Amino acid sequence: MSDKKVFDLNKHTFRLLQQEPFFASLSRRIHKSPSQAVPTAGVRINPHNQQFEMIYNPEFMGKLTDKEKLGVLMHEFYHVIFEHVTTRLPSEGMSMKWNVATDLAINSHIADMLPEGGCIPGKAGTPFEKYPVGLSAEAYLKIIENDEQFKKDDGQGGQGGQGQGDGQGSSLEDHAFDDHSGWGDVDEETKQIAKEHLKDAMKKAAEDASQGNGWGTISSDVRKQIMDAITPKVDWRKVLRYFIKKSQR
Repeated sequence: MSDKKVFDLNKHTFRLLQQEPFFASLSRRIHKSPSQAVPTAGVRINPHNQQFEMIYNPEFMGKLTDKEKLGVLMHEFYHVIFEHVTTRLPSEGMSMKWNVATDLAINSHIADMLPEGGCIPGKAGTPFEKYPVGLSAEAYLKIIENDEQFKKDDGQGGQGGQGQGDGQGSSLEDHAFDDHSGWGDVDEETKQIAKEHLKDAMKKAAEDASQGNGWGTISSDVRKQIMDAITPKVDWRKVLRYFIKKSQR
């Protein structure tokens, strides 16, 4: 039996997120589990408890610098914040194109914190060097679908890894960073329950950030998205129908 200690991300998370109050608070409400089944890291909805969880390969995480570990944590949490796992998953389901599009949207915010190999818009020497920075996943998906570099790519598959390629253009699998397998594998009811759990967690994290040391590196645009997501929305159609019924009675 090997005496080599297995890397435990939970023991490092607080230290890594000290300068990121919002992410630190959110992290406390997202379970993190080691797994050799994924090559890098990923987030998914656990179908048994209807909660979001982060899974990570301990060997992969253990080799990263502290800055890169922080970048991976924030990358995975951004997937959850931006609802890439739930509401915004395309109707046709998971694909490698959506995988890469969501990574491009996130990495616009944390480009200087990631390990080598991530999909970073505007980065020289990569297939994405002419891609604008700061777009949504949906906008990047449209660009990818019309990009001649990827015309030979079938766009299928939700998991990162090394693509086979055919010598006629770039394969998206060669550039996928984290593991998106499991997205869309739960039913709609489970997604909604998980989304409500997440909304509560984000609300508490936003309160902690507002009352504590600030929002860290989160931009004002992303902060607005977060506040919009946790602000209760009034369905005025339902209110009007209720008012009309009451008036008629």
